[in-house]
Formats: sequence, structure tokens, C-alpha cells
Amino acid sequence: MDQVISVNCKHCNVKGLLIIRKDTNGDWEIVKDKIKHKRGCDLRPVQPQHLSNRKKWQKGEKRGNDLVGAKETVVSGALNKDGDGRLMNKWRVETKTTEKDSYRLYESIWEKLHDGAMSNAEEPLFYIETSGARFVIVRRALNLPLDLTEKEVKGKSIAITNLLAFELNNNNGHILSSWKGSPVILLANNFNKEGIYER
Repeated sequence: MDQVISVNCKHCNVKGLLIIRKDTNGDWEIVKDKIKHKRGCDLRPVQPQHLSNRKKWQKGEKRGNDLVGAKETVVSGALNKDGDGRLMNKWRVETKTTEKDSYRLYESIWEKLHDGAMSNAEEPLFYIETSGARFVIVRRALNLPLDLTEKEVKGKSIAITNLLAFELNNNNGHILSSWKGSPVILLANNFNKEGIYER
């Protein structure tokens, strides 16, 4: 049977609770350490990498949402909700950030965002930040005021790279015409929502 005891950490001297129980030999073992150890304490748990990078991806999500004035979808990943941000009945935004110089976008991920947005009369916007560039992917519109070129996609994914950023300069966009909604890849600084999808 578990017992709760109050103790001070031997290393950082912080007082807290331990949950203990007797093992098969009759010795006490720690089941759960509930002490909030100080930084630098050997017993302080190491935070998982994905949580230590949380501020970086939260800032990326904010930049993506700010492109169209979308509001954050709270715990979108945990609840399996589509989109990191939404502007109801106008935009649905999904954001991916990476410290690498490329991000592989799969057709299935785009289609999930596209279908979820379209089912609610919203436009999908996929925002990607790599180590050297920021990209926006939107559904093709007749009044998209850019010079667009066809981009051939081999397989079910496309690499969004810093090299692609060099190709997408001077108001140029690439159309992935074989994908649902014929998405257009743009540099984020070439994207302007006014007059494109406003209803």
C-alpha cells in the first residue's frame, strides 16, 4: 500500500512529498517524487525535448495565425482538432516549424487541412517555417495576383526547402496542380490576404 511522506531533498533542500511503498523484500521504494526540485538539482526531472521547444513553435503558430487574423485553437494537437488557428467562416491555419533547412509536406496532411477547412466554408492556409525561410500554402484562387508556375510533385510529398525559397522570389508562386485544391506555395512575405479570399 502506498504512503505519502513529507521530506526535504538532500541536494536542493526543497520540501515536498514522496509517494513510497514496500517492495517484495520489505524495503521502501519511491513510487513518485512530487518535490519541485530547484534548477541544477540532480533529482530534477529532465523536460522532454518537444516541451522545451514549445515557445519556439508557439511563436511560429502566432506568426502563422497573424497572417490572416486567426485565433489560436487551444490544444489543437491534443484534441485532434484541425488547424492551429481559425478565423471562423474565413480561415483555418495549420503551422509547422522546424530548426532544419527543410520540411517535408505530405499530400495527406494538406488534404486533411483542406477538407476540414472546406467543410466549414473556410480557406486552408498552411504556414511553414524552416531555419532560413517562411512559406505559405493556400488554395489556388482566380484572383491570386502573382505569376504562378506549375511544380511537378513526384510521389505523395514535396520538400519545402531553403532552395525552394530562392525559386519563389519576386512575387512568384508554385502550383501543385495534382493535389486537391491546387495549392499554391508562396514565400510568407509575398502573401497578402486582402483581395484574395475576402468575402
